[in-house]
Amino acid sequence: MNTLSDNLRYKLTGRNVAPLIKLLDVYDDEKDIAKCYSSFAFLSCAGSGGSQILAETMARVIEGFYMATSVHDDVLDAHDEHVRQHRTLMSPNTYMILGDCFFVEIAVALARATPLIPISNRDVTIERFEQYMYDTAESQIADEHSHGTIPTPDDAIAQMKLRGGTWGRLSMEVPALAGGLSESEAVELGDAGENLFMGLTVRDDLRDLRDDIRNSVLTLAPALFLEGYDGEATEFHQVDDSSQIEALVDLISSDGAIERSLACGRDYTTRAIAQLRSFLQGRDEMNWFLLQMIFRLTNKRIQEFTPDHVLTGELGIGFSALNEVLDAVDG
Repeated sequence: MNTLSDNLRYKLTGRNVAPLIKLLDVYDDEKDIAKCYSSFAFLSCAGSGGSQILAETMARVIEGFYMATSVHDDVLDAHDEHVRQHRTLMSPNTYMILGDCFFVEIAVALARATPLIPISNRDVTIERFEQYMYDTAESQIADEHSHGTIPTPDDAIAQMKLRGGTWGRLSMEVPALAGGLSESEAVELGDAGENLFMGLTVRDDLRDLRDDIRNSVLTLAPALFLEGYDGEATEFHQVDDSSQIEALVDLISSDGAIERSLACGRDYTTRAIAQLRSFLQGRDEMNWFLLQMIFRLTNKRIQEFTPDHVLTGELGIGFSALNEVLDAVDG
């Protein structure tokens, strides 16, 4: 199955844009994750009554938005290992233009989807999509300007809800509205999506813990640790030495903050399973069954994740828990 990135490569081939095509190769891992995000959109839209064409088109909207924001995020994450490997080869401008190409794909997909959305739901579908796009933009700005700040655990969770929970609503509530679900039902489905993606965010923040410390970005586990820390919090800022970073990770782990962070993530995915189960009462369409299966597999991956995975770095390179779910489905 082609991804949107594969199709974009085809459209760019023959144009004088060799750097863009070369940069697309950097995102081979990300395009698979984006396709997994789009699966939530497809199943939510199709299960809600949307046609095959509409469901596929809404899936492309989510896939394109994930890729666009991933590329733009990398312009900011100057110390991220993923970026450091390629920053010498590609200018920030090339990254921005590639992100803009994905936004073009979003615009085209939305234009094609709109006539297929029930008239009664068109306005609210577009309004919610606009709202969650701006929520995502807000989360990116907050991330950029959080460098060096010491968040409380509540602050960290609020930011996780904005940057992670928003994706759950964007990937499930909006496509469900497009498919014809009532507003109240779509919100209910969005609640389940928000909690599932909150759990994924906890897991992925732990995956990125070392890079975040290097970038002076403190997520839930460091925030939980610092809440009761008597030492100097400044030692978490401007750390670029690998041995120092490992020492800080060990310190956070020894306090139990990583385990408490994981427990929070497990609570979110457990809640998501219960909410989806409630929503699916009386619904037995095949797309809903597949959505439930993805929820269960994602929850299983979160429940199995341990502090040892964080300490040993056994997290995979460039893959989120969602991609591990894809591996489980393929297996």
